[in-house]
Amino acid sequence: MEIKGRTRNTQTETKRGEPWVRAASSVEKQRSTRSLSCDELKDPKSVMLESARNGNNEELDLVLQQGMDPNERESPFSGLRALHFAARHGHLQCLETLLELGAGRYSRGLLRLASDTRGCFKRSHRMSCTVAGTRLQSGHGSLQTTTVPNTPLHYAARHGHVRCVELLLMHGADWRSCNKYGETPLHCTAMRGHVDCMVALVHAGANINTETRDGLTPAYFSAVCGHSTYLKELIKQGTDINRKYKEPQRTLLHYAAEAGQERVLKTLLRRGAETEIHAGPRFFTPLHLAARLGHERGVELLLKYGANVEALSLKRIHPSSPHRTLRKA
Repeated sequence: MEIKGRTRNTQTETKRGEPWVRAASSVEKQRSTRSLSCDELKDPKSVMLESARNGNNEELDLVLQQGMDPNERESPFSGLRALHFAARHGHLQCLETLLELGAGRYSRGLLRLASDTRGCFKRSHRMSCTVAGTRLQSGHGSLQTTTVPNTPLHYAARHGHVRCVELLLMHGADWRSCNKYGETPLHCTAMRGHVDCMVALVHAGANINTETRDGLTPAYFSAVCGHSTYLKELIKQGTDINRKYKEPQRTLLHYAAEAGQERVLKTLLRRGAETEIHAGPRFFTPLHLAARLGHERGVELLLKYGANVEALSLKRIHPSSPHRTLRKA
């Protein structure tokens, strides 16, 4: 019995000591890592990029202090740098370290340059546009560049990292910079409904009515994507809910009705959005579009707020026509 008790005590002591052992080994490991020079590291650039991506600020600081260029590209064919990774993943400390140690000071400001990678920005409504070059406005003049998806500020805004957005703006990031679709960081916040990031950008001077190359505003993206809270904030800031978009002269109510975004419909209708605007080549009203796509709740909301059930389209199609007729129209 005594032996068993001693064994148990020994096991308990070992378990109690394990955290201290782990802590000690961690310290030793850190010391051994800090003693490495850049020459001894297998690939300093990879270490820097991975550290920025994973949020390992200590390792990032080490490799930068050893002389690694913070503006080094991921590859000759990619414009991604450590700053893009840190902003995209919301690693605030890594972002601070990079900015303090010189990231963004080359090429008239990396903070105003977009990366050259493709396919890293998905959207529910992708706009078709041919881009020969994107003009980026900055305090230092303008830059001409091609195939530019996103700046670090685009990444931080799109993923909702408001503290990163504020830090980048503080260090001179340009809220007017566009990616290859003509989208500013403000458009990116609208696609994901990040109200806090939108407010930070607006306080920095961003225009809530700024347009993409296709004439689309942040209000459009918030309506189509169903971000009613975001849209409410835009309306408070002065967005015109009855604005007609270039093609095909639709309003936000048309887009919300077609997409079946009930909360957005309710937000717009409560604030007096016009229900009788005919738009597009078929001369449809929002009620036509909701009925055409079978959005029953949307139809009910529109009727509740006074939509004209007798409205006719260009082909004299009635909103109450059989669903198959509306679909063919």
